[in-house]
Amino acid sequence: MNDKINPFLRHILALMLCPILFLPVSCAGETIESALQNSARAPTPTGDSTEVSLLQAKLERLYTWQYHEEPDFNIDSLSEVLSHELAAYLSTQPFPIDEHTINLGKIVTADSLLAIYTYQHSSGGTAGWLNTSIVQWKKSNGKFGAKILKLNAFFIESHILAQTKEHTLYLFIGGFRGSSRLEVAVAPVIELTRDSLNLNYPAFYGKYPWLLYYDDKYTPENYCIACIDYLPERKQIVIENLGSEDQVGVKTNQQQIKNYLRGRKKVSYTFNGKQFIEDLP
Repeated sequence: MNDKINPFLRHILALMLCPILFLPVSCAGETIESALQNSARAPTPTGDSTEVSLLQAKLERLYTWQYHEEPDFNIDSLSEVLSHELAAYLSTQPFPIDEHTINLGKIVTADSLLAIYTYQHSSGGTAGWLNTSIVQWKKSNGKFGAKILKLNAFFIESHILAQTKEHTLYLFIGGFRGSSRLEVAVAPVIELTRDSLNLNYPAFYGKYPWLLYYDDKYTPENYCIACIDYLPERKQIVIENLGSEDQVGVKTNQQQIKNYLRGRKKVSYTFNGKQFIEDLP
């Protein structure tokens, strides 16, 4: 597994290769209050070029904002406004993405029924880029649905875990930066049941929808920073070469990490057809 590319390195390379246009955009001088007002006045998504341009302008605004230049601008509120506007658009159709698109990525499942769109903005601190993701799914009548994923992560892999006439389970693998010394990998499982999307499928430990791996970059044991490996032929998640300060577990309702590592150097989970079960040593 050492030949796998670090997902965070891949993410950084993707950002470096992404075309960046430092052009003035329509909301560059607006306050967050006016952004909210504009959002309230926004028409029902039609998919025309004007609407796409307005959404892209806000994506660029988020991408080019820098804390030291505009410390008083409420960038988090602008991101929240955009998340609802983009979700409304995606509930009607896919968003057009090409080589000129700024600050919007997309990962699509192998069956083309589900996609995750992700955009970013700077945290203004050691957490680096903050991610906002929206899940879009295609319904049996050809129409679309969209939900905001309450998980600060970008995604680099998707896998189909199980598929029947009633439902499909998808595994995604991604991550985000926790702080200057902490990288976090995440593996959520999403359920598509006929035309409904379930973001709270109990895939881990009988009740949690995603697995988290907190990797302290300064512990020397790691060969790869925050890497989660998925072995499709075994339907197995593997996290290895863990350091003494690392944690692998889930987020509780109190938003605290429940660590299941217990001092081990390796942990793995095997999918049993319904959920991932921890492989006990």
